[in-house]
Amino acid sequence: MVRALNVSLSGSMEKYGLPGAVDALCKIQGPRGYGDAIMYNATSSSYASRNSLIHLGADMLTPDSSDVGRIWNEGLAFWGWFFYLSKFYEVVDTMIILTKGKRSSTLQTYHHAGAMLCMWAGMRYMSPPIWMFALVNSGIHTMMVCMFRI
Repeated sequence: MVRALNVSLSGSMEKYGLPGAVDALCKIQGPRGYGDAIMYNATSSSYASRNSLIHLGADMLTPDSSDVGRIWNEGLAFWGWFFYLSKFYEVVDTMIILTKGKRSSTLQTYHHAGAMLCMWAGMRYMSPPIWMFALVNSGIHTMMVCMFRI
């Protein structure tokens, strides 16, 4: 993900400053450049782009995976999927704690249930800002390990 952030931000920050960085991190995909991205159109329940050089995938519903420059295609789709799958292990981990007769902390119980739902929604709706969720989630797990397992 560090590589994906670096590639997505490098061209955008230099040429367009902060608006370019926000654009690169929050829009789905497409080539680098402020405003050139594919966006979800809720009215037609499909993806669309104002730029005729940006193409949709074969199903005409999802962005073409060959476009590079935006964080989704630079690695977030791949690593986000693995991060989503790891949420299932966290639920199993909580069940193991409960079957051992130990109490699960409130933070752990609600966090694991909520994290699974958030990651599902992020992956289902191809939400680029899930990179922020992954960062915060990792911080929460660090706190839980430090507080409850020492």
